Amino acid sequence: MAVYACSLMVPLLNAQYAQGSSSDEWEKFEQEVQKACLAASKEVLQVTNIQVDPYGSESYGFALVSGVENGTSNERLVACAY
Repeated sequence: MAVYACSLMVPLLNAQYAQGSSSDEWEKFEQEVQKACLAASKEVLQVTNIQVDPYGSESYGFALVSGVENGTSNERLVACAY
């Protein structure tokens, strides 16, 4: 079974969370990344798993989303940048 990687770019919203240093701000930012990446991925995947990088970068949050491509039985791994 082949797993293909592609990427989804999600508009960067509320970048101030990425610059915060408290654990509450990081947790909130991580939840936003997960929510945005799940929403964007649902157009192409039946999502089975999402792994959000807990720190991202200064400007972006990242997640790996896996699932079955809609309309097929092909498993996909998608990199999402928020």
